[in-house]
Amino acid sequence: MPRFTLGIRALPASVRRNELEAYRRGLLNGGLEIVPFDERAADWMASERAREERFYTKNFETQPIQTVTHYI
Repeated sequence: MPRFTLGIRALPASVRRNELEAYRRGLLNGGLEIVPFDERAADWMASERAREERFYTKNFETQPIQTVTHYI
């Protein structure tokens, strides 16, 4: 839910942002259960996010070079 909230708050003020905010409030008020992370889950999530960051950063950095060398 924090990423959803972050995405909404990153939007400029608009009808769409208001609709998404109302939808989020409806989810929370309607009984969507938010399960808290314990320490083990938080450690796992941090490790996975770090792994993903390394993977995507590496690929985005090398992609232009791979594309250029492919066509030469």
